[in-house]
Amino acid sequence: MNYPMVKDFIEFKMRLNLKEKTLSEYAKSISKFLDYYRGLINKAHLTRSSYNSISKLTVQNYTFVLNETLAQSSIKKELAGLLQFFTFLFDNNIVSVNPIIGVQIPKEEIKREKKFMQIYEAELLFDNTVDTKVKLAIGFAYFNGLRVNEIAQLRVNNLDLTKKTMTFKRKNGKIHTLPIAKSLMDILVDYDFGGKTLVFGVTTRQIQNWFKTEADKNDMTDEGVYSIHKLRASCASRLYRDGFDVASIQKFLNHEAIATTMIYLNISNDDFLSKFNGIWCLTEINWYGILKE
Repeated sequence: MNYPMVKDFIEFKMRLNLKEKTLSEYAKSISKFLDYYRGLINKAHLTRSSYNSISKLTVQNYTFVLNETLAQSSIKKELAGLLQFFTFLFDNNIVSVNPIIGVQIPKEEIKREKKFMQIYEAELLFDNTVDTKVKLAIGFAYFNGLRVNEIAQLRVNNLDLTKKTMTFKRKNGKIHTLPIAKSLMDILVDYDFGGKTLVFGVTTRQIQNWFKTEADKNDMTDEGVYSIHKLRASCASRLYRDGFDVASIQKFLNHEAIATTMIYLNISNDDFLSKFNGIWCLTEINWYGILKE
């Protein structure tokens, strides 16, 4: 269990003689939500104060994510575990408000076909991958948006670990230079290339199989949603969340048409509200500036 607060909650419930199956379902539901929230705030770990920052809106948006793949009865079970958990946090003065109270379960008729991996799912998959080579391949797809054939063809001399960049030929034949993400640099600095020319030295099919094996371990079994190529879309969504404009994301992913980039973007309600509020605040500041003049 990756969250000490969840461990404390489960130990508390064990003393109440709850069934082991119930406790297991609680732990799974709570950890799944916390993985989602950690992905939203882009944090490797949650502090005690992080729990008090979880709002009702965040939980409500989470139900929309669940609604893409779960029936209403399953969503109710997920929320039941969260309600128990946040009641425990509230009773222990860790949160000032229980964000689960008042959350509405979405109607089934607004259910949408899920096409892309969520950011938190991509980061969960990366974090949970133990094999260094496989973790690196998944990381190049998610953090740098590389296509699977680009990963397979990546050469050791394409990587400049001093400058923390990679320079390589892309699908359209153009030479492209990208920064190497810190999560990948942490692996690469101690990585043994074994004197090989290629970083991985395997086929694209082998890399796809690596991904499928790891996805299956994390209950990501829908191949229409979970594939290593879909990590490029997760990369686009993460860049957008972190403030990149669409034109920059287009260049980063080496798309010929910006329309392709727009298809890749999977913009959540939290992303939209955050950017809208940011623009609104800037507008108010500008207006005040004009009035003062």
